[in-house]
Amino acid sequence: MTVLNDGLPVVIVAGAARAGTAAVSAGIAAAAGYEAVEAGPTFGLLWTLTAALRGYEAALAPFEAALAPGPVQEAEPWLRKTVLKDFLDRLPARDGYVLRAANLLPGVPALHALPVAAAAIPSARCVHVRRNGIDFVQSRMRVLPEVDFAAHCLAWIEDAEAWAAMKGSLGRRALEVEQGRLSASPDAVAAELGAFLGWSEEARTRFVSAVRMRRLGRSGVFGGARGPTLADVSWSYAEKEVFSELCGEAMEAAGYPLDREGAMRRQPLRLTECLAAWEGRPLTGCAIGLDRQDRSAVALTPAAEGGEGVALVVPCLSLGSRTRFEYRAAALEGAADPVHLRMRIRESLSRREVAELSETVPPGTPASGTLSLAATPELVDVEITVRPAGTGGAGAGLRLLDATFRHAANGRAGA
Repeated sequence: MTVLNDGLPVVIVAGAARAGTAAVSAGIAAAAGYEAVEAGPTFGLLWTLTAALRGYEAALAPFEAALAPGPVQEAEPWLRKTVLKDFLDRLPARDGYVLRAANLLPGVPALHALPVAAAAIPSARCVHVRRNGIDFVQSRMRVLPEVDFAAHCLAWIEDAEAWAAMKGSLGRRALEVEQGRLSASPDAVAAELGAFLGWSEEARTRFVSAVRMRRLGRSGVFGGARGPTLADVSWSYAEKEVFSELCGEAMEAAGYPLDREGAMRRQPLRLTECLAAWEGRPLTGCAIGLDRQDRSAVALTPAAEGGEGVALVVPCLSLGSRTRFEYRAAALEGAADPVHLRMRIRESLSRREVAELSETVPPGTPASGTLSLAATPELVDVEITVRPAGTGGAGAGLRLLDATFRHAANGRAGA
């Protein structure tokens, strides 16, 4: 069923939100003189209702012979008219339209609606915008910090899989634009879009100017035309594993480098994560718990009430080429007296001392410092001692906010 049959030019720009759909839509609108319209919610609604209808029809299929012809057979064309045509009819009169269908919801319903909309609008051309998955997730983490990390990964892989499944059915009516390539070579992408949409040289120039004004990729990670790898981002080891599991295969199929090995070599080694894994485990002389104020910090307290302090060893850490040690610590909340922190790094086998730091931490004032290791043995032990400063009271405790071995070349960027 055709809902728009007057041949009016329509370009549908689809992709996951934060992939670059806004910049591409603005560029096409500027090049062709079309009206740019946000259509994501409408496309999402169209697919949600279409999927529900198809599910209902599938449930009725075993009983089809016993049912008289009814309104179910005509429901999908009616649905397109009700949702899509009404949406189009409300648009202001223009020479053409760019419908931006960015996917905001799980399951990418706006993208799934693309073949339905393309069938209903014979004049429509479809442009899918794709972005390096690592850059995409990093961008979403910055603008949507309240969303779970795995949800960011799923937003990318669901879009990639849905597009791979449908692009063949769209044939020559569809073109894909890669955001990293657009950022690095806008003129080349403008030439491809120009050939696809029939633009003049002036229109291509307008497209490039509009895209450059959008500052593509500013919320992601600088990685050049190839895009970033796992070694370029400051995610935790667990987050990199989640991304690799969910998106790794599709990333490699799309030609994006992952560099899992490089990421693991450059990954900071956080001593606080090692200690947090020991929470609740009985240890001689101390108790370890996650800090109530900061769940990424570790609280070190004497195992027995009235104890003189904490002494523990984190054994056999493999530092690789990490030669920079950074720490931050603070006295426990409510502490009245300063506490003394001592950390010694020793070679595990020979017990040779590699480095040592000593710090007095006053109540209410965090302490921090850095150690540069001239060389790192294959395995090291880290000895941590926390005691009351001077001869004042017993029961010293400390909040270890951060204790991390890093690669010196990365500094804080590798955090």
